[in-house]
Amino acid sequence: MFEFWFAVLIMSAVIVITGVMFARSKPHLSKPHRSKSATTIDDSVASARVADNVRLYQQRISELDQLLAVSDIDAQAHSSLVLEARSQLIVDLNNPSSLKPDDDIEQWIQQLIQELEQQAIPQADEASGESHSGRGILWAAGLSIPLLALAIYLPQGLSIGGSLEWQVAEQLGTLNSTTDARQRQQQLLTVTQLLEQRASLSRSKPELLQLQAEIYSAMNQHRDAANVYSALLERNTENAAVTALLAQSLYLLDAETASANTSAAALMSQRVRELLSSALRLDPQQYLALSMSGMQAFSEADYPNAIRYWGAAKLAYGESSPQAASIDAGIQAAQARLAAQANQNNSDAASDKPSQTTAHIRVRVSIDPAQRLASDNPDTPVFVFARAVEGSRMPLAAKRLKLSDLPTELLLTENDKMMAQSIAGQETLIVGARLARSGQPIAEAGDSQSREAITKVEAKADDALLVELVIDQRQQ
Repeated sequence: MFEFWFAVLIMSAVIVITGVMFARSKPHLSKPHRSKSATTIDDSVASARVADNVRLYQQRISELDQLLAVSDIDAQAHSSLVLEARSQLIVDLNNPSSLKPDDDIEQWIQQLIQELEQQAIPQADEASGESHSGRGILWAAGLSIPLLALAIYLPQGLSIGGSLEWQVAEQLGTLNSTTDARQRQQQLLTVTQLLEQRASLSRSKPELLQLQAEIYSAMNQHRDAANVYSALLERNTENAAVTALLAQSLYLLDAETASANTSAAALMSQRVRELLSSALRLDPQQYLALSMSGMQAFSEADYPNAIRYWGAAKLAYGESSPQAASIDAGIQAAQARLAAQANQNNSDAASDKPSQTTAHIRVRVSIDPAQRLASDNPDTPVFVFARAVEGSRMPLAAKRLKLSDLPTELLLTENDKMMAQSIAGQETLIVGARLARSGQPIAEAGDSQSREAITKVEAKADDALLVELVIDQRQQ
């Protein structure tokens, strides 16, 4: 809609300026010299008509240049309309004798304009009526411009003026109401073609470009998707989600073109690895980057890190998310591979015993009754976390509970680690608990949380002091 009002503003300004110029240039009526011959009067009228036609031509060219400047018409349409204006001028001048067949039309028009500017054309009384009529026509044409612009910019208007956002929204609305797979595919192609014709990688809204890239991905056009994501990333290098999506598109593109015997590890190119690291640096809980990093670790037989990344991704996605089942399958596969490695190293007995822990934090989590809402589901997740006192706020350890588990007492150990670094070796940490109504580990408005507390990390579980965490604050 912005384009419409901008075009109306520009064209209205042209109308006002043109009207003022005509008002100032209104000829002064004076008595004609009775001695002037009829031939002289005819020449004067003809010269006035030529001047009016040339003035209208200049105004038309100015309007076309302004429409091109605000992208209401493209360069091809501009050239075509300019040529039409030139032809109309020649027709209006009624086959001028000064125009020869081999003359350059534009050069001839410019020469004609210069000649008119250099000489004063007398205005006869008989020509005043024609001048007023010409100005009336011009005013009528000028006042019709906003109406024409409105008609063009209506949702049903021409594609050169219709709002791209409206057209895309209309197509998506039709897509959402269609259940037939073939029709949905055809409508996706329509949206894609619309965005390809109208969207600009350097000037269009990021939301439209991201939609275009997601459609490309859905249609397995991974090269096109990667190109759009690359353009988006150039415009905002700090966007973790776009960084991860670009990594995914490049990975799928490599997988699409790789030979059948290419290993999974080889598909993770250096560029993809760098993008994943960058995405997690920008947002340590970026779920797609965590999930792909788990894939990378699994392909490199680094099963502990695969389990860690996938565990963090599951926390970010949520237990009830569609991705949770596939992540669980990946974690189980990594655990099975880890157990097989242990069997090969003749450590079956050791693998059956729980690992000895050397870092412990004991907490008791409860919730203030005032923080319980009638709409709260017993399965609403509760996150208990421990993080460093200084530096990154990314948890070093976390457990996921349910609202129905409260109140409860638990131990956080190095086995609950969320990063390569665990709570082992830390002297003190900050602990807290959050009732995540949003289902996400990141705090959002509407969640309830406890006050954070600093506690010591003990080597023995029996030495760990009990920290009371009462969820009694509402996140605004």
